[in-house]
Amino acid sequence: MISAVRLRRLAVLSLVTLVATAAWADDVPWHGQFVTPPVRAACDRTANLSEPAADVPTPAEEQALKDCDSVTLYYGVGRPADPVAARKCAYAESGRGEGGPSLAGDPVLAMIYAHGRGVRRSYGQAIRLSCSASWAEAELDARVAHLLALKANPACSGPRSGPADEKGGVCAFDFCDDITSGAMGGVCSDRDSRLAAVERQGRLGALQAGWTPGQKTAFAALTKVMEAYASAHGGNETDLSGTLRDAFIIEAEDGVKAGFEADLKALAAGKVPAATAADLARADEALNSAYKAAMSHSYADLTGIRPQGIREAERAWIVYRDTFVRFAAARWPSVSPDALKAKLTRDRTALLTELAGQ
Repeated sequence: MISAVRLRRLAVLSLVTLVATAAWADDVPWHGQFVTPPVRAACDRTANLSEPAADVPTPAEEQALKDCDSVTLYYGVGRPADPVAARKCAYAESGRGEGGPSLAGDPVLAMIYAHGRGVRRSYGQAIRLSCSASWAEAELDARVAHLLALKANPACSGPRSGPADEKGGVCAFDFCDDITSGAMGGVCSDRDSRLAAVERQGRLGALQAGWTPGQKTAFAALTKVMEAYASAHGGNETDLSGTLRDAFIIEAEDGVKAGFEADLKALAAGKVPAATAADLARADEALNSAYKAAMSHSYADLTGIRPQGIREAERAWIVYRDTFVRFAAARWPSVSPDALKAKLTRDRTALLTELAGQ
């Protein structure tokens, strides 16, 4: 019995074949003006390849995979990577007909075939999938040229992946390596953020070893408040000009989260900079000055930054700061609350000063 995915892909293949026999209509993505002749030829050669029948999920598997996430399975986000499950899931996703920039579906399949992870390596399949799934012409050209270079490299010709295929290796290929579009930039930034979040969660989990249940509960509440501030900062204090706006927001949010982790580690090590009540008062004065400057600054040449958004982020930060100080006083009573509050205040002042371009 042929699965629904298989039937849909055969229909697409038939359509591609008809187009090919008509000397390739110019509406195929790899016939664009920014695609070089070698890449165009490679896409033409591979467009009629059919996927290996054994690699496609059975009808029962496809039904079980209706809610799967091939990106999570391929990269191992919060779980061990599983290239076989990722492949079957990606084939199921490819049949859903979902549009828009994404790593799910054909991009995951391209990476699987380029490395031979759970399948026999096939640069032909990787090229075919990259030709049809790339979001921008320049991106398509760079990505397929990358695959052609790997195919020509004897070190990358084995049927299965090896050490050279790992991240940073001479045969490594990732769909995010060759991005040129802002849309895919946001998708890849989101992927990186998800992977970083899992790693950060593991480190923060290790930091909580020996904490009481009450401290862990209070920390969960603090984390929620921190994430609210990170979201307010990313959405309201980030220049959203250009097509990389999604990537910029994610970068800003991850900056807050990284700072949070660094502060926690410093507290655990007893390395918070010393500060007196007078120091805190001066830090507050500097913050108020920076806030007023940020609120009165003209952001006419920027997109997404407005005084009302800065006010929203400032309020979220105040809740975060006060919650953090209360938590730290309970978890590390030897740490001066004034010292921690002054440190957090100086960090916020630096951010606002940069925001206003001072």
